[in-house]
Amino acid sequence: MVHSSYTLPHTVVRSSYALPHTAELSYAHPLLASAHLGYGTHPTSLETMRIAVCPGSFDPVTSGHLDVIERVAQLFDQVHVLVAVNSAKKPLFTENERVTLLEQALKQDGYEAPRVIVSSTEGLISTYCQSVGAQVIVKGLRQNGDYEAELGQALVNRQLGQIETMFLPADPSREHISSSIVKDVALHRGNITGMVPDCVIPALLSKLAQR
Repeated sequence: MVHSSYTLPHTVVRSSYALPHTAELSYAHPLLASAHLGYGTHPTSLETMRIAVCPGSFDPVTSGHLDVIERVAQLFDQVHVLVAVNSAKKPLFTENERVTLLEQALKQDGYEAPRVIVSSTEGLISTYCQSVGAQVIVKGLRQNGDYEAELGQALVNRQLGQIETMFLPADPSREHISSSIVKDVALHRGNITGMVPDCVIPALLSKLAQR
């Protein structure tokens, strides 16, 4: 099941951002990208739109997540931020709460539909990518073993849906931030200002107070 507060229009979505025709993408292995890409021309149809999916649990969204999402928005015509629901995990925030917090945080930074769309799914990420016409999954990487953990999933997504995965290195100033660390700091009454979007702080403190 795919949940979204935004329905893709039948009309063409135009954007001022597009990958240049000279950009080279390697299909021999998941993409490791940190290149600066310039601006291109407007897409003329949904078939020529460059669409990316940024999946994650986002429990809750952090400033590190936002940094990656907003950098991806500069490289693609449309970005789908996908809350991946894992029934084996017990998240602090509900599926709908995570979607709402993402939408609020992105809106505060000027990113809204149709350019950036927040959705959720209980199914396979590769299936979602195919349903929206996405060509690539983009994940942020930190220097804590993220690559090893993500590589297997990237290879599975390629096998299942011919979807490539591009990795963006985390901003060094945010590399230490994760949802689990933020929750632990907040639980022990530490200051999480700057670690998460402002809209997340009262929601997180309220959730923790209920435990």
